[in-house]
Amino acid sequence: LVDALVKRILKNPKYEENLFIRIAPEHSPEQIRALLAGGGLFATQKVVVYRDIHQLTAEGLEKLSGYIKRPVQGNYLILLAVTSRLPAKANPLKEGSVVVEVRPPRGDELYHFIQSEFEKYGKKINDAAIQTLIYYVGEMTHDLQMEIAQICNYFTDKSQITVADVETVAGMYGHHSLFDFARWVAEGQRQKALQALHTLLEKGEKPSSIVFILIRHFTILWKIHGFYAAGVRDDNVIRDKLNLYRYHYEQYKQQLRYWSRSKVQRMLQKLHQVDGWLKSSQAPPHLFLDLLILDSLN
Repeated sequence: LVDALVKRILKNPKYEENLFIRIAPEHSPEQIRALLAGGGLFATQKVVVYRDIHQLTAEGLEKLSGYIKRPVQGNYLILLAVTSRLPAKANPLKEGSVVVEVRPPRGDELYHFIQSEFEKYGKKINDAAIQTLIYYVGEMTHDLQMEIAQICNYFTDKSQITVADVETVAGMYGHHSLFDFARWVAEGQRQKALQALHTLLEKGEKPSSIVFILIRHFTILWKIHGFYAAGVRDDNVIRDKLNLYRYHYEQYKQQLRYWSRSKVQRMLQKLHQVDGWLKSSQAPPHLFLDLLILDSLN
């Protein structure tokens, strides 16, 4: 959507000439306002894309709203936030701007998206393999695109991608280690859990992504407990509702032996707390993740 907007406005976008991409909070609202103060280097129009504004303080968002009230003609500001809904502190931005909510695909739409991405490489994938891919990678479209490219580049001569193919490639990266991480924490295997965490960080995984995947993992455990509490015990019904491949559902079920409903709830609370620390503190991110593991084991 951003690409389409940029091409519509600029016709011939060029980075650092008439198109500028900045990330919060690495670049402050003051820097963004200064960038928008004049025209482009060799053009009369300019587009500034400011990403991750959900990480800004209320004061920072207020400074952006000041520009929106008095914009420079010919300059365009696109603000991106990764959040389920805009927080109240972002309300001043809504005046004088257009808010567009872009939801990630779900259900059949997500399946169609994955199939179409594989078709770009001249390959087909069945439903079981799609479920396996979602299990390893999650539902974020960017992450899926990256993993699909890895799979297709690995199996250049294959036209049909299977469950085994997805597991072969996805297992090389961090997502499967995170699934094991939940089991290692539950079993009290501190050293393995810490080693897996540091391996993920060394591979370049963002701490926020690690927390997100852990939240997703424990939310599934929480939902299974919820079905049990509601009197639903049919594995086929629960598996279909959660859209899980049979093998992966059995893995989650086995982990329930270690994670009671109250323990899962406490873990989700800790993850929420760590997520807040990562967004607001200047301390090294791995410190909070180490503390999360040690605190959970204790």
